[in-house]
Amino acid sequence: MFEAIGFLAIKLGVIPSDFSYAGLKDKKAITYQAMVVRKVTPERLKNIEKEIEKKRMNVFNIRSVDDSLRLGQLKGNHFDIVIRNLKKQINDSANLRERIMEAIENVKKKGFVNYYGPQRFGKGRKVHTDQIGLALLKNEMMKAIKLFLTPEDLDDPVNR
Repeated sequence: MFEAIGFLAIKLGVIPSDFSYAGLKDKKAITYQAMVVRKVTPERLKNIEKEIEKKRMNVFNIRSVDDSLRLGQLKGNHFDIVIRNLKKQINDSANLRERIMEAIENVKKKGFVNYYGPQRFGKGRKVHTDQIGLALLKNEMMKAIKLFLTPEDLDDPVNR
């Protein structure tokens, strides 16, 4: 996302801080990102569409707005998960299509385990985020909160 903003800033003759957005995007994903850029007219943005496409990006829903976006101003996330290059396992007697449909039904009925990684809680030296996630999954809320609030530097009297 930051690479895209840098590219757009150069092409539009503005600085990266002129862009605002409601959330950060994964580096390894195909994503959509609502952004607002100050000091740029919709026409100016439309004029560089071909250059943007060369970078494998698309800009759409270009319009004037009154306000910038702020981090956290999201209403939620939606994910489409794409799995490529599936191959049947040698010892699997089920048809690959049947196996996929079975997995989809399992997710529909039971859901799936959420990933509690550094993106969710940060990355500490003393408390690893997987411990916080495990406590949440076990419905051990007090433990999860204590782990989340554990200071990194216990020698500091303020942290203690």
